[in-house]
Amino acid sequence: MTKDPFTLRLHAYADEELDAAEASAVEAHLETCAGCRAELAEIRDLKAALRTLDFSEVAPDGLAADIQRRVAAAQVRERAIWAGGTTGLLAACVAVALLVMRPGSPIDDAVMSHQRALDGRNPMAVASSDRGEVKPWLLKQLGFAPPVLEKAAGCTMVGARTDRLAHEAASAVTYSCDGHTVDFYAVADRSPDAPLILPHDVKSRNYNVVSWQRGRLTCYAVSDAPEPRLLALAGYIQSHAAEG
Repeated sequence: MTKDPFTLRLHAYADEELDAAEASAVEAHLETCAGCRAELAEIRDLKAALRTLDFSEVAPDGLAADIQRRVAAAQVRERAIWAGGTTGLLAACVAVALLVMRPGSPIDDAVMSHQRALDGRNPMAVASSDRGEVKPWLLKQLGFAPPVLEKAAGCTMVGARTDRLAHEAASAVTYSCDGHTVDFYAVADRSPDAPLILPHDVKSRNYNVVSWQRGRLTCYAVSDAPEPRLLALAGYIQSHAAEG
């Protein structure tokens, strides 16, 4: 199923990030497309709702020490998970990031994008399991592409699309894993190359989310697949990145 190309520009249009020519093209399209008008209204409603929220909470006493204890515990647990067959990956890992969950965060946006894809509002733009088709398409659309693996830890790539996470352009590669759909997102970081960060997991809106970073890419995998299945996929993509 081919995604309406104008749908991919609606977030940028709502954020007034398009130049005059692109904005005019979107406005002309909106006059004839009820679906895009409805999605734009939904985007604007969400932005209006977010502006009413107050994120200026003061961190409670002892939070830093509590975070350090949790990170240390997570490192021990994740070393146990990845001990088998991933020694090289562990040696390269230098940190585990603490994920802050809030509306409008990259992880929350990834989960909402995944939900839209599952209910048909955010379909694949390229329905293909061919790396030679998917990776060049992503490069053309975004100027970057994540590792694109046709097979990964028993999962099969079925297509790709683009989206935006926390206002940043993102690639989204979709995998089929034992009857579950997994969306693998990647956002290009503008900062200098960052060290490898081990995949680690959280839960959001009843979905499992695994996040990691390698070089200039920050990655997220979202699915209702069991946590070990999602961690296995993330670890495979990490360790086979050079092949994608």
